Amino acid sequence: MNSEHVRICLVDDDEDDFVLTRDLLKEIDEQRFEISWIKDYAEAVEALTMKRYDVYLVDFLLGEFNGIDLLNEAEAMGAQVPVIILTGKGNADIDRDAMRSGAADYLIKDKLSADSLERSIRYSLQQSNALKALKESENKYRNIFEKTKDVIYMTNKHGQFLDINVSASELFGYSKQEFMQMNAAALYANPNDRLEFERRIHEQGSVKDFEVELLNKKSERLYCLLSTVIQYSADDTEEFYLGVIHDLTKRKKAEQEMMNIEKFAATGRLARMIAHEVRNPLTNIHLALDQLQSNEPDEDSRMFLDIIDRNSSRINQLITELLNSSKPANLEFKEYDITTLLQETLALASDRITLKNIQLVTRYGLDASIRVDREKLQIAFLNMIINAIEAMPEENGVLQVETSISEEHNLRVRISDNGSGIPQENLNHLFEPFFSSKPKGIGLGLTATHNIIINHKGSIEVESKQGLGTCFTILFPLNN
Repeated sequence: MNSEHVRICLVDDDEDDFVLTRDLLKEIDEQRFEISWIKDYAEAVEALTMKRYDVYLVDFLLGEFNGIDLLNEAEAMGAQVPVIILTGKGNADIDRDAMRSGAADYLIKDKLSADSLERSIRYSLQQSNALKALKESENKYRNIFEKTKDVIYMTNKHGQFLDINVSASELFGYSKQEFMQMNAAALYANPNDRLEFERRIHEQGSVKDFEVELLNKKSERLYCLLSTVIQYSADDTEEFYLGVIHDLTKRKKAEQEMMNIEKFAATGRLARMIAHEVRNPLTNIHLALDQLQSNEPDEDSRMFLDIIDRNSSRINQLITELLNSSKPANLEFKEYDITTLLQETLALASDRITLKNIQLVTRYGLDASIRVDREKLQIAFLNMIINAIEAMPEENGVLQVETSISEEHNLRVRISDNGSGIPQENLNHLFEPFFSSKPKGIGLGLTATHNIIINHKGSIEVESKQGLGTCFTILFPLNN
C-alpha cells in the first residue's frame, strides 16, 4: 500500500462491528484509512457498482440477503473490486462459496486483529491491482485480436478451431459459429499443403511465412502467408496452435497483371523483330518466285512453286496475326451496356451452342454501362465462349455466363464451362503466342483476347481443374 489513504467501506447491519473495525484500523501505523459504514443492502450494491471505495468489508449476514448475494449481484453488474467477507464463526462451506464467487479474502470476526486486517486489506489491494493490470492487458490484446486486418486463429492440435477473429469472417465468408464447427484442413485448396504444414510444425514447433492457397466459402482461391506456433496450456497438458494468416491475393494479382503487361510488351518487341527479320528474306522469296513463274515453268516445277507460294503466304499471314495480337489496339470507346454486349456475343455463338446441344445459363446480376470498344470486346468474349464450347462434350455441356460486382467494386464477368479443363502446367502459358492444345490451333486467339482486356484496363484470371471445367473471370473498373 502507498502513503495515500485507503477508502474502506464496511457493509454490516451492526454498528458495534463498525466501531470495532474502525478502532482496529486506527491501530495500523503504516497506512492511513478512511472508513465508511453502510447498513442497507441496496445502498451497498450501488456503492460496489459505482466503485466508490478501494476495499469492501462485507458481513456474511445482511438480513434476508448475505454477503455472497451482494458479491454476485455486483459481479453481474460489472463491478470488479476487492471484497473481504466477514463472518461471526468459521465455516468451510461459506469460505469456499465466498472464494468461488470472487471474494478476495475471508475473515472470522472473533479472530480479527489489526495485523490480520491490515494484511488482508494489503493482499486484496495487490490482488485487485494485478487483476486490473491483467484485464487491461487482456483488453489490449483482445482489441488487437479483433481489429487487426490479418486473420488470427487458435486451433487444437487436430485442427479444430477454438477461437478466430472478425477478419477471418471478412476474408473467408464463414461466420464465427461456422468456424467453430470446422477443421482448418477444410480451408486448404491442396490437401498436400496441409500435410506439409503439419510436418513442419511437428518437426520445428512453428511454421513461418508458409505460402499456401486457401479456399473461401465460395470456393475461390486466396493466396495467403501462414505463420503458426505451438502453445501449451498453463499445466502443459494441452497443445494448441496459434497462427496468423496474411492475405496476399491482391498483391499476387497485381504482380501477375504487371508480369502480363511486361510479357505483352516483350512479346510485342519480339514480334516486331521477327516480322522485320523474316519479312525481308520473305520479300526476296516472293520476288524470286515471281521471276520463276514468269519464265513459263514446266508442270513439275509449277507444282513446287505453288507449294513455296502457299507456304510463304502462310508465314506472312502468321506474322501479321502475331503483330495484331500483341500490339496495342486502336480502340474507340463508347458507353455500352454490358448485358446487351454479352447477349449479342452469345447470339454469334448460338449455332455452335445449338449444334452441341449445350445448356446455356446466364445470370446478369447488374445493369451497368461501361466505356468499351464494342467490336473488340465482343471478339475477346467470343474467343472465350468458343473455347468453352469446344472444351465441352455434346449433350452434357453447361455454359455459364454471369455478371456481378466484385469485392473491390469492379465489374466482374464470369464465363465458365464443365468441359475437360486445362492441365495445371498449361495455365501459366495460356495467353502466350502460338501456345495451343488444339491440334489445328495456332495459339493466338487468347493472346489477342488478353491484349484486348488489358487495353480496356481490365484483368483476366483463369481457374481450371481437369475433368471439371474452366472458369474465366474478367474484371473491369467501372470508371474506365
